[in-house]
Amino acid sequence: MWETMADYIRRSAKEVLGFSRGGGGRINGAWQWNEEVKERVKEKQDAYGTLIRSSSVEEREVNFVR
Repeated sequence: MWETMADYIRRSAKEVLGFSRGGGGRINGAWQWNEEVKERVKEKQDAYGTLIRSSSVEEREVNFVR
C-alpha cells in the first residue's frame, strides 16, 4: 500500500515539477567571465587543492596564507 502511494506521489511530482538530471559542477555565469577572471579562478582552485593535500600543520599554515 505504501509503495503504491509513494509511486503515485513520485509520478505526480515528476509531471508537475519536471525532471532534472543535474548540471554536474558547472559554475553559473562562468561563460561570461573574461580571461583575467578565469585565470584568477583557476589559481584559486589550484591553491585550494594544494592546501587540501598539505600533510603537516606547518605546511598547511604556509599554504593557507598563500
